[in-house]
Amino acid sequence: LSQLLCVDEVRTARSRASTALKSGTVERVVRWRWLSDLDLQENDEEMNNTRWSLSNKQPQSNKSFWLGIILDPTRAFLQIERGPSPNDTDLANQFKLLWGPKKVELRRFRDGSVQLCTAWTGARDTATARICAHLVARHAKANVLPPHEDALIASELNVGVSPDDVSTATWHTFDALVENIRGIDDLPLAFVSAVPLAPVFRYADPAPCRATSSNRVPSYWTPYDVCLVLEGSGAWPEDVEALNDVKQS
Repeated sequence: LSQLLCVDEVRTARSRASTALKSGTVERVVRWRWLSDLDLQENDEEMNNTRWSLSNKQPQSNKSFWLGIILDPTRAFLQIERGPSPNDTDLANQFKLLWGPKKVELRRFRDGSVQLCTAWTGARDTATARICAHLVARHAKANVLPPHEDALIASELNVGVSPDDVSTATWHTFDALVENIRGIDDLPLAFVSAVPLAPVFRYADPAPCRATSSNRVPSYWTPYDVCLVLEGSGAWPEDVEALNDVKQS
């Protein structure tokens, strides 16, 4: 006797994970979706035709899928997920069922309230990714790979640095750049000031580019916009040579 390995196995796991993610990341994630819908449909026939003997253990599906998320930068980096009061039995049981009894703990907060919660120690910028990985592993019974962005960045950057620390370091680099520009004596027009425009300077970039010791700049980095202000002059537009020097600079 043999049995078909149906693609519904993958869809069921993904459905369970979706329900858990909706409950566990409602305040952290603006939008999320599974990224392999088309690929899953294309492989339905192949997976449905996979057979195994009923005398043997059902083989595990090797189907993988990605979860893409858009973070809410105001809450994505919180390391404590607060839950209900332990006195509310129904909500407390739902909270423990969602996160698992070993992950839930009881804490007293500064406002005097006593609530169930989950703590996510470690790097603040990967807290939501670890929450998603925990929920998918617990409710979908799936093998969860490391978050794609962290895996992509790990070989190039210092993973684990918070976005605030990166923003502060970027400000130091920006200040050093301004001082270097001020030290240039042969500019056609005198340098007045530099105005930072990128969100990282406002501590509003949820995933800023971090410093790297490598000489090769990763292709997925986005340059930070800065506006340089030069002195005003009514004479230089008439001077072709000076105009060319400004364009080249």
